[in-house]
Amino acid sequence: MNYDITPLDVLKILGAEPSDDFKPVPNVPALLNNFLSLASDMELFETANIWTDCSDYCFDSECLKIGSDYSTGTIEFGIKKEDLNLNDPPVHVLFEDDPAGWKTFSSTLSGFLMYILCSILCCEDYDTAKEVLKKSNWNYEECSKPKGTTKKYSFIYGLSVCCGYEPETNTLLAILTDRKSKVYRISKKL
Repeated sequence: MNYDITPLDVLKILGAEPSDDFKPVPNVPALLNNFLSLASDMELFETANIWTDCSDYCFDSECLKIGSDYSTGTIEFGIKKEDLNLNDPPVHVLFEDDPAGWKTFSSTLSGFLMYILCSILCCEDYDTAKEVLKKSNWNYEECSKPKGTTKKYSFIYGLSVCCGYEPETNTLLAILTDRKSKVYRISKKL
């Protein structure tokens, strides 16, 4: 299993292609626009915590808001204005009514994007991924967390994710760990 894959690799494995209708968000890291170009037409992101419609992106006094908790909208994600010129900037989180304001959620945008993918693929809040990917003949199997997962992304409150790919069997492994682990083996015959 190759754990050295990027969020863009995961989208391409799942069959995503750049959208001709995608209008890039101005003055943001290329990584974000590249991800959104692939994700914007995917039904997979219907219940995601990142907004794929760029018209939803807006600034507050500190951050460019790029997403929110889909289920309640009480959590927002953003990139600080002064970090927008970085290739892989930190992503911050704002909990509604938290007087402390924006806190670092992920030290990198790539880590945040992998969190978004793993939370979708592991059906953290919704079964959207299972339903959407089964329509495209992907098989879903819940499994145990394997030993030796080498690359994982860690976030606040003990949350972590990991994603791997085995090209010989066209199998993705998605792991999301918070209070417990959710692990799914997602495969499709070549």
